[in-house]
Amino acid sequence: MFRGVFLIILSSLLAVLTWAAGPYIEIPYRDQFAASFLSIAIGGLLYQVIVRELILRAATQSKMRYGIRKALSTFIVIVVLAVILTIWIRETQALLIGYGVLAAGLAFAFQDVFKNLAGSLVLFLTRPYAIGDRVEIDGVQGDV
Repeated sequence: MFRGVFLIILSSLLAVLTWAAGPYIEIPYRDQFAASFLSIAIGGLLYQVIVRELILRAATQSKMRYGIRKALSTFIVIVVLAVILTIWIRETQALLIGYGVLAAGLAFAFQDVFKNLAGSLVLFLTRPYAIGDRVEIDGVQGDV
């Protein structure tokens, strides 16, 4: 947790210092640097608020917490990188093509992970099984 808070504070401080130093020191690409640092700070803050405060309180099993935390942290990192790329690259057509290729590659690579995550969320939200239920899967019976 300390690393996340440190990242947020450091990124915010760098964004403010980079922006505030503009009248005194000529920094090439000052606005892009400040916006990039601010994007990292906002991404870290979103991770702290969404993952730590909301999701992890709702998840009761440690394995589920780990999976949710990893999936959302990866998603937030990808979004922050996309925002930073948008800040630095002005030619949006090439950027959109790159995003499309990246999304197709990620979707193909992580299709099983996404299926398992969706199935886990359905089971977690609908709770079709309760303690004491008897289930049969592929001819094997067992109790929950």
